Amino acid sequence: MMQEKECTDIWRRYQAGKDHHNRTNMYTQAEKCHRFYEGDQWHGLQAGDEELPMLNFIKPICRYKIVMVAMNDTAILFSPMDNDPKKAEICEALTAFAAAQWEKGKLDSKKWAVVKNACITGDHYLYCFDERMPSESVVTDMTPRLKMRLIDKTALYLADEQEPNLEEQEWIIIAERVPVENVRRQAKDNGLPEAEIRRIVSDEADETQLGVTGADEVQTDSGKCTSLLFMRKTDGGVAFCRSTQAVVYQPMQTIRGLDVYPVCGMRWEEKMGSARGVGVVERLIPNQIEVNRTLARRAICVKRYSFPTVVYDQDKLLAPEKLGVVGASIGVKNLNANPVGSFVQYLSPAPISGDAAKLRAELVGTSRELEGAGEAATGQVDPTKASGEAIKAARDQSAISLNEQSAPTSSLWRTWR
Repeated sequence: MMQEKECTDIWRRYQAGKDHHNRTNMYTQAEKCHRFYEGDQWHGLQAGDEELPMLNFIKPICRYKIVMVAMNDTAILFSPMDNDPKKAEICEALTAFAAAQWEKGKLDSKKWAVVKNACITGDHYLYCFDERMPSESVVTDMTPRLKMRLIDKTALYLADEQEPNLEEQEWIIIAERVPVENVRRQAKDNGLPEAEIRRIVSDEADETQLGVTGADEVQTDSGKCTSLLFMRKTDGGVAFCRSTQAVVYQPMQTIRGLDVYPVCGMRWEEKMGSARGVGVVERLIPNQIEVNRTLARRAICVKRYSFPTVVYDQDKLLAPEKLGVVGASIGVKNLNANPVGSFVQYLSPAPISGDAAKLRAELVGTSRELEGAGEAATGQVDPTKASGEAIKAARDQSAISLNEQSAPTSSLWRTWR
């Protein structure tokens, strides 16, 4: 095991962030929310050959909310604060530049991804960076190559987990899994000595990467390692470097003039005293579990008790296995004058209470209504019983509850300015 003195300061901060996330159960809860949204709701249950039923009402609720928020058109617009024509001309050029970068970065699709993941787990992030190598040529090359990368909530580590404003953070760390060969190549390009480069080795994937384990990763000769992108604000701009567990393979550099972190995020709902958000899935999981359990119990009862059961005298029948075969001929012994019904009878199925079905329907219906995604909101109304205007009015009324998520001041794009 690597000694403490062999870890970089950045790695120690990352470990402190992991300890905090483990205490708040972030990794487990985020993975659980994704499983319930995707429909893997009996995860880990040993049921033998039995396939248990499931009624996933979480997904349609989330999809309705995601669509209502993400379908709003979003754009970056610049406008002067006065009537100065020169400023207006500059703002027009900046707006055209932003529109071009928006298209190149495919930000419409990324917006949907961010809104979807924020709805599921509570918050999600977007990291923007210039693909050009930092060098003197950047000064003369005035054509930036901007790239945008989606960041899971579990891959983002903050200096203060109680500060919701990213710009007030002392530092930010983004963790990612990178092939060791790529890291060593970057370390060599950055002028690190060979002895330091050899200390960059593979490590095991852990719970910090959602849905990724050591078995899931493609096995190569060198493997992968956890790379940390460290950012902090300085008087001259935003400084950044990259580190593995034992080696800072990209020395600290400062982007002059950049006074905001190139990271923006969306929190679905604010959580008091936390930099993280609250999603839709987490609060619906208890109801979803109870619906599935009720449905499974009903299914088992139907299988066991809702069909006639044959009872026969095994000494009288020559081929009792044919009782379940349609049109089969079955021989009997010593029938004499006894009727066949005296040794072959069917037990009538026992009645099943409708309370279980009512409970399931009530849980699903009430959960949807409380989330503002009931039948009226989603348009699942019999058109013969309501006018189109009434359906539209009910749908628009339910969308009011999503104004907070749709507002630019509280969404993903408030960092862009």
